[in-house]
Amino acid sequence: MIAKSVFYFLLAGLCEIGGRVTVGPKEIIARTMGEYSNLEDIRTVVLAGEGHRKVYLRDIAEVIDGHEEARLIIRFNGRESVKISVLKEAEANTVQTAEAVAGLLGELKAELPQGLRVDYLEDQAVYVKQALTGVRNAAAAAAVLLIIVVYLFLGSVRQVVVMEIALPLTLVLNFGLMKLAGFSLNILSLGGLVVAIGVVLDNSIVVVENISRLRRENPDQDAAGHAVDATTEVGPALLAATLLFLALFVPSLSFPG
Repeated sequence: MIAKSVFYFLLAGLCEIGGRVTVGPKEIIARTMGEYSNLEDIRTVVLAGEGHRKVYLRDIAEVIDGHEEARLIIRFNGRESVKISVLKEAEANTVQTAEAVAGLLGELKAELPQGLRVDYLEDQAVYVKQALTGVRNAAAAAAVLLIIVVYLFLGSVRQVVVMEIALPLTLVLNFGLMKLAGFSLNILSLGGLVVAIGVVLDNSIVVVENISRLRRENPDQDAAGHAVDATTEVGPALLAATLLFLALFVPSLSFPG
């Protein structure tokens, strides 16, 4: 009789604070309406009684404040830890979000109790920065290689200087337009910029080469006239070719984020 009463009491008592009891191969989860406010209330629960004689729970068991079974353990550098994941919204910038979280954690570290520490497990902003750095370096290397190739084939330092002037001006104008339109620097935009560098240099080569041809054919005409005539002749074709490249990236404007 006492054993049966103890079982039902433990079932009810555990459910109030955890709600889980293992009985043989089964795990029973239940809920009771009452709650104990302290351990002494549990110790004084009457399990059996006859007349003035009563058997309390403290008479047959040791009542302690335990904890429920650990089902998930997280360790960091060999120490038990608590993992907190901070997820950005779809429209948010990954790098800016990570920097804001890092700033808040820096303020939080000063208020942590002794023995507690906060550290990073994974920072996606690191991968984004590395990817952007890789694309930027690739763009710079491509620009240098293109200038070398132009010099090898055109054989004119003046024409190479024209390319070197046209390229930075185009990049400055590009970044200005991106700033006004609210576009951010990401893999897609920088990848398109690498393609744009090649398009600008291709168009510049065609115009410069046409100017050189007109100068050979009409040496008496002034240089400004050669530049206007050469650009007018090949302008429509270059505009059509450039628009074709732009058409490849127009669908990307509809991407969310």
